[in-house]
Amino acid sequence: MRLLFLGDMVGKTGRTAVWDRLPGLVSDLKLDFVIVNGENAAGGFGITEDIFLETINAGADVVTTGNHVWDQKDAVIFATRHDQFLRPANYPAGTPGRGSGLFYGRNGARILVANIMGRVFMHPELDDPFKSAETILAACPLKEQADAIVFDFHAEATSEKQCFGHFVDGRASFVVGTHTHVPTADHQILNGGTAYMSDAGMCGDYDSSLGMDKEEPLNRFISKMPPGPHLRRRRRDLRQHRAGRKDRAPAPRPAAGRNHSGLLALESICAATAPALPHLFRQGLFRSWHL
Repeated sequence: MRLLFLGDMVGKTGRTAVWDRLPGLVSDLKLDFVIVNGENAAGGFGITEDIFLETINAGADVVTTGNHVWDQKDAVIFATRHDQFLRPANYPAGTPGRGSGLFYGRNGARILVANIMGRVFMHPELDDPFKSAETILAACPLKEQADAIVFDFHAEATSEKQCFGHFVDGRASFVVGTHTHVPTADHQILNGGTAYMSDAGMCGDYDSSLGMDKEEPLNRFISKMPPGPHLRRRRRDLRQHRAGRKDRAPAPRPAAGRNHSGLLALESICAATAPALPHLFRQGLFRSWHL
């Protein structure tokens, strides 16, 4: 089985890159199933129904979320209409939508996808993620009712993510972290056969701060002040500085895979690509997942 996971889509740049590139990836890589985290797709905060549907139409089979799931008002409404839209499963009972679901891949495999949110340094603090995962796994065991089980663990602390991976090791196929927007280099097969990666990173603009306009957070770090005239002056000075550099010799082109023009090279932010996809797919390590 070939599965692709894309980290947090951030804003228009991120979602446009996904919509443009995903159909080709599905075809070229012969993907059986695609999961996309879309919690930052609407201006960096939440996701709308139109964006969700466009992502599904581009080739995603499931869209997961996280702590920004309800930032857009209509999410509370459309979450109940679409089974392919997941919010964290450890929200309290009675929360709209669903946190997990059993889906079918293009190869006919039964794939359980669960969206769980961590609690360390996270807001809101939800129910126990470990108990929630235990309930999900008990209801749909691997190799009995599901051919593959994937957890999107949306959390801040790497220690919590790693402990969660060990907790479900041997009982899930793949645990991948989201939320930080920064990809980690710790992709591995755990002792029990579960594939693990602490964070898949983001689908977003590289010339940014975590996919967002870099000037506003940079101003907060430097001046400790909210946006105002001083930030506009800083932006003006930066534009003038950049304009002055045009007379200099052109800088070397960025390395392949780096996109400084505002468009995203998806291959560099996917949990299953560069280097994880060649490593897992081409070297046959999916055998350890029992897929």
